[in-house]
Amino acid sequence: MLHVDAPLADGRMFFRTDLVNMDAGSFSTNSDGSYSPNWGTCGEIACTSGSKNQTDGGASVAVGWKNETWSADIGTTPMGFNVVDVVGGLSYSNDLGPIGYTLNMHRRPVSSSLLAFGGQKDSSSHTGITWGGVRADGGGVSMSYDKGEANGVWSSLGVDRLTGKNVADNWRVRWMTGYYYKVINEDNRRVTVGPEQYALAL
Repeated sequence: MLHVDAPLADGRMFFRTDLVNMDAGSFSTNSDGSYSPNWGTCGEIACTSGSKNQTDGGASVAVGWKNETWSADIGTTPMGFNVVDVVGGLSYSNDLGPIGYTLNMHRRPVSSSLLAFGGQKDSSSHTGITWGGVRADGGGVSMSYDKGEANGVWSSLGVDRLTGKNVADNWRVRWMTGYYYKVINEDNRRVTVGPEQYALAL
């Protein structure tokens, strides 16, 4: 990763690039020459040719700017992957006394797998179809309550629409909340402990 930032107006601008390499493993071969496991479209049409290795790589770029109130960025998913998209986000943060809040809207990649992050393409001798490249378009709100004393609470809620190439659309709702206790609460040091709860619905 390369990250460069510099002051601009009352905030800081940045440029970032990441080199990404992903390896989802390789198919083994059955006695009849078909690939194993019998996964994806190989369940419809036996896979007997094409690359058995599920790997890909690329480079992403992004630029952005932020200050204490606003944050914005725009960039790309890794160029070199089968599916490349423009992604980014915008957020606004403020407070009402001891209650802090942040509102955001975004388009982000789902990076939990090679298929979701960069997409994968069937061999031209098979279906030749490109799948995946899932993106999350949505927004969210997060809030916290902290009077500067020993205790605090926080919560966040996000809703996203999930879309990709040749895959079914879906929705994702994520909710998180937690409590923290400041074991150390000094100007130059802070240590907190506490439980948190996470819920996910698709």
